Amino acid sequence: KEPEELVDNCVPGFIPQSILCATFCPISGDHCLKWLPCFYGDWYVGLAKWQRKVNAVLNPKDMHAKLKTYKPFQKAPKSLAYGGRIAGKDHNYEMSMLEIALTAAESQKLMEESWDNGVGDGCTSGIGRIL
Repeated sequence: KEPEELVDNCVPGFIPQSILCATFCPISGDHCLKWLPCFYGDWYVGLAKWQRKVNAVLNPKDMHAKLKTYKPFQKAPKSLAYGGRIAGKDHNYEMSMLEIALTAAESQKLMEESWDNGVGDGCTSGIGRIL
């Protein structure tokens, strides 16, 4: 799709809709309007369900998986693909990754860590997020 088509589909009410939505129903929250275009609450709920299913299999084996998000991305652990992932990104870029602990000690530590590494910065896009 062309960029203007994406904007029209995402925010058909333009600025008024953006202001109302940001004020009353944050785009990342799990609320009754999460099915609207450009709302991600249902996506985060789906990811959380998937993560619970994965951990139901991993936890009995003393392993654990967690989706973690880093903002600013400079705080994220560096992988081989790090340079390619950050190319052309500005300070608003969030880097998310799946971290997997392979031992009981690592699993306990990962379970105690938050998924949020800078996302809860007061922006409406982060309000209501669960991963």
